[in-house]
Amino acid sequence: MATRVKVPPWLLLQLVARRVEWIPLVAVIVCLVGASLQWLALPQIEQRTRAVAKLLVDNPSGDSHLDGDFLNTERYRTFQDRLADSADRGELLKIVFSEATAAGIPLTQGDYSLVAEIEGGYDKFQIILPVKGTYKQIRSFAKALLEKLPPLAMDEISFRRDTIKSPTVEARLRLTLYLKNTR
Repeated sequence: MATRVKVPPWLLLQLVARRVEWIPLVAVIVCLVGASLQWLALPQIEQRTRAVAKLLVDNPSGDSHLDGDFLNTERYRTFQDRLADSADRGELLKIVFSEATAAGIPLTQGDYSLVAEIEGGYDKFQIILPVKGTYKQIRSFAKALLEKLPPLAMDEISFRRDTIKSPTVEARLRLTLYLKNTR
């Protein structure tokens, strides 16, 4: 007659662990953990997918916050809003000359060129001004220009002084006025 011996569960686990190889056991555990994580995350992924699909259906123009070009589009709109009218180019130059006079800087010469940016839909009125004065005068002139003319960009400013003791500084300002394209 065979007698049944009750084996405690911890002993059974220990026997199974000794007979089973570890690599397949670890692989099975990793698969089970991965499957359970996918099962837990799948509803959230489906919910996000439905939300994106709804946004795309509601906004077929593609002008949504999900669009990678949204920020660039907003920046371009802001840029377009700040452009000056090409017809006002003379008035804008008068502001440049009046600010030079207010800073005590004589403008005796300047190079001006108009460049059309076809792809961007705007014009660039490039101005190169060689000026002489004290550093403080040139600095206040440049600051006043940037404050008074929002469509103006200072592309370059370079300084040159003959000697260290010389109070007069020669500077070259390269400015760009951004204008609405009239073509």
